[in-house]
Amino acid sequence: MDHTVNASDFERIYETKQFWIGRIGGVEFESFYLVISDQRAGSSQIAVEITRDDVKRIIDSHGDLKIVDSLARNLSNGYLYVK
Repeated sequence: MDHTVNASDFERIYETKQFWIGRIGGVEFESFYLVISDQRAGSSQIAVEITRDDVKRIIDSHGDLKIVDSLARNLSNGYLYVK
C-alpha cells in the first residue's frame, strides 16, 4: 500500500510557517492531517492524522508548537508521506 499523497489533495484549513493542517474527504468521511517537515520522509513532509478536537485545540492556541509537537510525535493514528 502506497502511503504517499499529493499536497494538492488536501484542503488547507490552517497554516503557519512551521506546519499546516489539511482536510481530506467530505462532510461524512473527513480526515484531518497535521503536515510537518520530517527527516524520515523521503518527500520531506509527513501528514499525521489528527482528530477534529486536535484541530480545534491547535487553532484555539494560535498554533502553539508544544501542542503541535506532541501530536506530530504520535503516529499511532496513521500518517502519509506528502509530495
